[in-house]
Amino acid sequence: MKALILLSMLIIFPAATKAENPNLLGDRVTFTNKYAIDNLLACLASDIEGTRRQAVYYSGLYKVNESVDMLIKVVEKDKCEEIQKLAVYSLLQIESPKAIAFLKKYAIRGNSESVKRICKLVYSDFAHFK
Repeated sequence: MKALILLSMLIIFPAATKAENPNLLGDRVTFTNKYAIDNLLACLASDIEGTRRQAVYYSGLYKVNESVDMLIKVVEKDKCEEIQKLAVYSLLQIESPKAIAFLKKYAIRGNSESVKRICKLVYSDFAHFK
């Protein structure tokens, strides 16, 4: 039942975004709907891998600044390496100073070698283009 509720929240989140930001095919938009953000943060803390993966993806897609701390926890502690790598990409998409500083730090002292390598590549690309 809990999984069904969380998955329905993931379906509602993009629909609510599209209603507020009809130009989703054009420029990237930031999202400010408080209830959707609260649901997204709850999904980031979910025990269900698919729910976490979707929440990580939407956090980056809609540049949800409030999710930076949770995404950092995902990179540091998640058991699934693919979700960790997706969280790195989402942190890059959000482009908050805290997220970029974390990517730089994790590239040097991270636990997972493959995630460390991705952080290093992502941070070097970000530094090169900014």
